[in-house]
Amino acid sequence: MTGHGEKSIRAGERTVLESRVAELERWVQLQDRQILHLERERQKFAALVNHTDVGFIVVDRDLRPRWANAYMIDHFGLSSDRASDNVMLRHTLFGGEGNDRTSCPAGRALATGAVEHDEIRITVAGSERVAYTTAIPLCDREGDID
Repeated sequence: MTGHGEKSIRAGERTVLESRVAELERWVQLQDRQILHLERERQKFAALVNHTDVGFIVVDRDLRPRWANAYMIDHFGLSSDRASDNVMLRHTLFGGEGNDRTSCPAGRALATGAVEHDEIRITVAGSERVAYTTAIPLCDREGDID
């Protein structure tokens, strides 16, 4: 025992502990590199979808918009605020609160797990716009809609 009631560590145990610490430090460094790599890939993807002439929108299971790219914001009269806060978008594209989920392609895709296509006519600032939509349900590793 040491002077403070603690047990001393034998040389063999110290070597094992030092080896484990080094292993964990390498693991943390690897995780840091992987996170940086994923962040760079996310930035590339964001640049691609924000500089295209196609609108992208991500909705949750309740059809609440969670993210929209620049095209959707610019061409469908959305504010640059968070897409989830945009009531007009929800009511125009997804039928609003309480409506039949099957009335929009995103609702059908979430209900069936299948890719859905549709044409939606939207009036923005007094002019009609047409959205040719494709709704793709995103699945997790187990195949459940995420």
